[in-house]
Amino acid sequence: MSKFDAVLSRKQPNLQIFLDNISSSQNLSAIIRSCDGVWVLNFYYASEDDCDMRIHKTITQGTHRWLNRTRIENCEKVAFLKEKQSQGFMVVVTNFSSRAKSFREVDYTQPVVLVMGNEKEWVYRDVISRRSKGRIY
Repeated sequence: MSKFDAVLSRKQPNLQIFLDNISSSQNLSAIIRSCDGVWVLNFYYASEDDCDMRIHKTITQGTHRWLNRTRIENCEKVAFLKEKQSQGFMVVVTNFSSRAKSFREVDYTQPVVLVMGNEKEWVYRDVISRRSKGRIY
């Protein structure tokens, strides 16, 4: 088995990451490296200005080559998350609120899309407000 095949065989297709309104390409690159460290295969993001973001290879240390990276248009992100739900994914949104659950309460053995916001404004309200039958936390 080639190195490529060995790496891909360990990836987790049922743990996906979505960054909402990311504004720092350095932070994007650092999160990509973290995703590779826990074998995430699919990584999505919506950028502040709806443009592809630069990948800092000195930060990713080459890990950007080992995952699928897709930019989602801001106007499409809620529809994208709803589509993930229809595919059987639980959408978990990181958020500080009185209704928030601990990350320890999430069943990560089922398909999960983990949504994280940017460092300035967190997850945008349009994403948080689109709760559907308790499946978006």
